[in-house]
Amino acid sequence: MPRWHGITAAVREVKRQYYACIAGALLMTGTALTDQAMASMLGPRSNSALSYGSKLVALSLSLGATALGTAVLPQFSRLVATKDWDGLRRCIKTYTRLVILITVPATIFLILCSPILIRILYQRGAFSEADTQLVVTVQSFYLVRLPFSVALVLVTRAITAVKANIVMTVVSIGTLILNALFNYIFMLKFGVAGITLSTSACSVFVFITLTVILFYYILPKIELAKSSSGLL
Repeated sequence: MPRWHGITAAVREVKRQYYACIAGALLMTGTALTDQAMASMLGPRSNSALSYGSKLVALSLSLGATALGTAVLPQFSRLVATKDWDGLRRCIKTYTRLVILITVPATIFLILCSPILIRILYQRGAFSEADTQLVVTVQSFYLVRLPFSVALVLVTRAITAVKANIVMTVVSIGTLILNALFNYIFMLKFGVAGITLSTSACSVFVFITLTVILFYYILPKIELAKSSSGLL
């Protein structure tokens, strides 16, 4: 039967990693709130266009990325537990190639089909042709993030497996600031669609940044620490 053994070292470690995850999630939620606040500066139609244009991407990410993350985390954790660092690297690279191979053509297809999809789903009643064109642009810019956001799941799960969630919290702070800056720059040229372009640019930034940190800082540091402790 389940028994409570008190606040052990393992429980403290779980709490420390979980708090870092919560902080990162709150910061990413702040990014969405920043997008909505800045979109409201562009007129009454802007937040609606932002909402309509993000639904397809949100659905794709919730189905694909969430399932992928759930599937790979146990495998990454086993590799970390056995200290198979080369195997972890190979696994991340292999899955990333598969993700890119699948999501890039799917993204291009969805961008090309966006006008038809928006007309079928939304264009009726008060939703005019002009609204369709606006939402198509918003959705197309937002779809650019799809391959990077799905591949990012692999990197974040690997970082979680090596117990370095605090890194994602720090990067999330930089992303929040960068998102507001990109929003302002791209809004001047593309209007509300620039906000989704900003989100896609931030997804690229986070993916590249966390990948570099994982492969060139976290994993080498862990390997060095393990080898040093082994020598001692």
